[in-house]
Amino acid sequence: MMPFIQETMLAVSNSLATLLVAKVTFVTALGLIGAWLARRNRAAVRHAILAAAFGVLLTLPIASILAPQVRVAVLVGEQDRAVLPPLDAAIDGIPPGAATDGRGVTSGTQQSSKSSLSALLMMGWIAGAMLSLLPMIVGLWRMRSLRRAGFPWAGGQSIVDGLAREAGIHRRVEVLLHEASPGPMTCDLWHPAIVLSPDAQTWEEEELSRALVHELEHVRRSDWVSQCSVRAACAVYWFHPLVWMAWRQLALEAERSCDDAVLRRSEGTVYADQLVTWPVWP
Repeated sequence: MMPFIQETMLAVSNSLATLLVAKVTFVTALGLIGAWLARRNRAAVRHAILAAAFGVLLTLPIASILAPQVRVAVLVGEQDRAVLPPLDAAIDGIPPGAATDGRGVTSGTQQSSKSSLSALLMMGWIAGAMLSLLPMIVGLWRMRSLRRAGFPWAGGQSIVDGLAREAGIHRRVEVLLHEASPGPMTCDLWHPAIVLSPDAQTWEEEELSRALVHELEHVRRSDWVSQCSVRAACAVYWFHPLVWMAWRQLALEAERSCDDAVLRRSEGTVYADQLVTWPVWP
């Protein structure tokens, strides 16, 4: 049993992809656990914990490639020396039991098989990432189309300008109306805009103010760019369920953080009624 465990440890430690997946699992689980432990804190705190975890996930591939390889010595007994390959051979990627020449090179057939498998796995990883990016690309294109086809709303603009000053937002936030907008939404980082459906012109003043405060909080927190970055991380690790769970939790905490900004100005039950009666939110 011990030789098998030692061989497995050597094989796992020698696989860059396996090590990367293990690190992703550890970091994501740590972020989810941290958010759970902070469940009694503000939503912004939980969002920050999850965002930090995704920041690490985005840097892991580059760090794993650029980081120097560390050789770890494994002590084996005399009875295991005939079973285990030389440590240098295991670290250099030679499969256990492979035939080598005097220079420690495996046979051409084994090398070709290993290269083909690695290339196949890499192609599958890239293909999955590209497919996972498609929904985000389509969503960004649709949002761009909505913004370009939307028309300015002067009445909403005057309200947003005042609310933005109160929130400490010094950039101009454009207010647009578009019939295809399912509900209030925010887009862009450098030139942010809030897109509303045309029936927003008929909303009561307090309803409109609450909706705009919610969207302005997204602008103040730069949630648009953080959501795009996190969604890109999900595409890179498309096969990992914990990453998707963390993304969903992060999006939920972002919405709760914006709701907290509304609740600092409005009564909770009234806002809850507004969320329930509207078909789409945000």
